[in-house]
Amino acid sequence: MKRTPLVIATLLVGSAALVSIGQMAKAGSKADIFVVVDNVQRFAQGALSSAHNSSDPTQFIYCQTVASTTSVDTFCNATSATGINLSCSINPNFPNATWMREAALSITEDSIIRFRVDTSGFCTEILVTKGSVAPPKVP
Repeated sequence: MKRTPLVIATLLVGSAALVSIGQMAKAGSKADIFVVVDNVQRFAQGALSSAHNSSDPTQFIYCQTVASTTSVDTFCNATSATGINLSCSINPNFPNATWMREAALSITEDSIIRFRVDTSGFCTEILVTKGSVAPPKVP
């Protein structure tokens, strides 16, 4: 079958459209948000997916809630790629302890976490951001 210029042009335009669709699927602002720990300002932050996907074996960030029949305890922990660590627990006597616990419970694998710590080791802020900026978690 002889191909005419119209058929060839259609194939080229169709191929270009497929390439554009593939590029659109990868569009958007993305950034690795690796774990940062600042013991002077007393905060830690990072994206769970970036820490998980990092090439170093050291960095991590998480918050954990443990409930029993007598209590509920929540704490956050982070270590940077350079091994700097910071952790905190929620003081149940803080007026906003329930709100901080709810923030910790809202964390998903796509979350970016920041927590602040007072000099007694209690969490004074837990910020959870969910959005499209952090890269997806790679198995």
